[in-house]
Amino acid sequence: MRKSLRARRADQYWIDRWTATSVDAPAAGVDRYPLIYANKAVDTGPAGELLELGCGPGRLLRYYHSEGIPIVGVDNVSIAISKLREADPSLNVVNADARALPFADRRFAVVLCFGVFHSLEVEVEKAVSEAFRVLRPGGVMCAEFRADNVHNLLIDLYKGQGGANATFHKWNFRASEAQALLEGAGFQVFKREGAVNMPILYHVPFLRHASQRKQDEHALRASGYKLNPVADWAVSNLLRLMPDIVCNEHIFFCRRPGGEHGAT
Repeated sequence: MRKSLRARRADQYWIDRWTATSVDAPAAGVDRYPLIYANKAVDTGPAGELLELGCGPGRLLRYYHSEGIPIVGVDNVSIAISKLREADPSLNVVNADARALPFADRRFAVVLCFGVFHSLEVEVEKAVSEAFRVLRPGGVMCAEFRADNVHNLLIDLYKGQGGANATFHKWNFRASEAQALLEGAGFQVFKREGAVNMPILYHVPFLRHASQRKQDEHALRASGYKLNPVADWAVSNLLRLMPDIVCNEHIFFCRRPGGEHGAT
């Protein structure tokens, strides 16, 4: 695991970010991160209640809620939860730490986890074990880990490493390290994909999709970050040919043994 550094600690970064932003619209980019991967998990897993760890301003949470699918959103930033409750009191949201979830064992059919595990400086293993605990036998988790590769090294160089005040920002995982963490908690990994959230090319304005050159963050988060057709075609094909080099994130699909898939 490689540590990325910034001027602000990860926990303070998320507090500042969600304090400064309003509630998300429901996710709309069905062919983009993260909805494309979340839908694969929901389609693969059993029917039942979903849990989203790290729901933030609610793009996935509000999408599934609008589809009539029962879902609980969890975030450790209290202001994000307060804003979601104020925007829509019908949302089921909880202010809690992923390392100490206030839910009964084996409650959820599917767990969605984007942007959480790699943001924990300590006790990542505990958070993964908690996700396993609250997932029912036969249930599916979709878990994202920031990739330790050339792409993210370039992004870290572009963003800077915090200078004299450098402090923890994110962990970067080799695929084998993330898989070992999941399997150590008891999960059975059945699929892994390389994903691109915001490629480094997106920071070059003329390479962005024409529709996204003047949009605000909420519109971009809802639709997913898009490059212009030529750049998007190039990244998509490179991702297919060299996923571990081109990706930003490792996406793991894993199952808790049991149910119709085998013994607990």
